[in-house]
Amino acid sequence: MFAVDYIADSGGTIYDTDRYRKGGFQPERAMANVRRIYDRTQEVFAIADRDAIAYHRAGDRLAEQRIAALQAVRLLDAPDTVHH
Repeated sequence: MFAVDYIADSGGTIYDTDRYRKGGFQPERAMANVRRIYDRTQEVFAIADRDAIAYHRAGDRLAEQRIAALQAVRLLDAPDTVHH
């Protein structure tokens, strides 16, 4: 079994960046988000199986879908937006 590295290795980043969320660092919230790595990995496997693609391609597809969803609610700037 192959787990996409940027999903499998994301726990430290997820945990550490919780400090930037509303209310500051909350260990319980941070760990709850880290525990969702398993679910994301399962999503990647399901996408790969459904679409008959490699795991790394499925991971990219999931990441692109999540970014697009965030952009749709304007939590992120569009990729072509430049700030100075």
